[in-house]
Amino acid sequence: MASFRKTVAIVCAIPFTTIAIWQGCAVYDSSLLVSTDGGSESGSDTSVPDAGDGCNHVRWPDRPDADTPSQTQDIEFFDAIEMLDFGAGDGGTPAAEGFDLDGVCTCPGPDSCIVFPEAGTQCDFEGGVDNALGSLVKEFSGATNFFDQDYINQGIQSGVFGALFRVRNYNGQANDTNVELSLFISNGTVGAGTDAGPTIPKFDGTDQWTLDPASLLGGTIGDAGPAPIVAYDLNAYVSNYTLVANISDMPLAIGAADGEGLVTMDLSGALVIATLTPAGNSFNATGFVAGRWQTNKLLTAMQVLHDPFDFDASLCGDDQIYQLLKGRICELQDISGNVLDDGKGAPCDALSLGFGFKSTAASYGYVFAPPDAGGGCGPQYTDQCGP
Repeated sequence: MASFRKTVAIVCAIPFTTIAIWQGCAVYDSSLLVSTDGGSESGSDTSVPDAGDGCNHVRWPDRPDADTPSQTQDIEFFDAIEMLDFGAGDGGTPAAEGFDLDGVCTCPGPDSCIVFPEAGTQCDFEGGVDNALGSLVKEFSGATNFFDQDYINQGIQSGVFGALFRVRNYNGQANDTNVELSLFISNGTVGAGTDAGPTIPKFDGTDQWTLDPASLLGGTIGDAGPAPIVAYDLNAYVSNYTLVANISDMPLAIGAADGEGLVTMDLSGALVIATLTPAGNSFNATGFVAGRWQTNKLLTAMQVLHDPFDFDASLCGDDQIYQLLKGRICELQDISGNVLDDGKGAPCDALSLGFGFKSTAASYGYVFAPPDAGGGCGPQYTDQCGP
C-alpha cells in the first residue's frame, strides 16, 4: 500500500491510479454556473431571491417544469470519486468558480453576516461567488497536505480512500424533476484492511469500494443496499443532464494515511451540481460542490493531523503551525453556518468553499472502518475563533 506521510483527502460524494498528480486541470464545467440578471430569481428550490442590486448572482440550474418522456423511471447507479479540483493544482490563483450561496454580492454590496472582530470584509468573487476556503488552499498548500490537492488525489487514485455517491429513481433522460442522491464515505477499494491492501482503482466502471460504517444507517449494508445516515437529498433533480442536489448536513470524511486520522469536513447548506454522461449501463459525473464549514468544527477537526514540521506535534492547542492556520481561518470567515441566518445580522462563523470533482461508475463492496487514530489534544478538545 502506498504511503503518504501527511496526506489527507476529501472523501465524499465528490470525486477524489497508478499514482498520478493532477496539476492545472479544472475538472468542472463552467456551463454548470448560471448567472441571473438583477431582479430575477433562479427558481430552484435552494436559491434565494435576487436583491435587485445589479449583481449577476451566480446560481445553479432550475428544476425543470416536467420530466423528459422516458420508458424508464427507476435507474440506479453508483459513482466513485476519481479526483478533486480546488483550482490550485498549478500553483496559480484558484479560479473564481462556485456559487453565490448567501444571495449577496459583498464588495461593493454589504456583508451577509457580522465579520470576525480582527478581520475585515471578505469580498466575494465575481457574481457573488462564495469560496473563502479557496484562498486558504492556495496560501497553505505548501505548508500542510491538508490543503494540497495533489496529495489528496494521490490517495484517491491509489485506492487508499474515496467516496461513493448513489443516484436513484432517475429516468436516464435530460430532465427529471425528482431523483435521489446519497453519499457514502469509503476507506479504500476492496482489499482495504487485508494484508494485500486496497486494489489500485481503474476508474473504468469495474472498481469496488468499501463503505465506512459511520456513513451507513445502522452501520451495515441492509438487504435493500446501503442507506445513508444524513448525507442525502430525496428531492434532487436533473436539468438538461445536470444533477442538482441540496444537502443540509453533509459530513465528508477527509481520510489520511499512515499515522494520520480522519478529518470530518462537516458541511451545511451544501450543493452538489454535476453533469451526467452515459457510461454503458451507468453514468459518469463531473461537477462542483459548494457549502459552508463552521470554523469551530474545522478547527477542532484538525487535531488528528500532525504538524508538518514536527511529526510528534498535532495541529491543535498551542502548536505554532496550528496557531498560524487558525489565525488565517478566523480572518477569512465570510458566511453564516446556518443558511437561515443569511442577511439577518448573525456572526460570520463559517468559511464558504467550493471545489470541482470527477467521478466514474463503480460499485460498493464490504463495510470497513480503519482504526481510530484519535486526536492530539484529547477527546474533549474543542476550539473556536474568538474568546
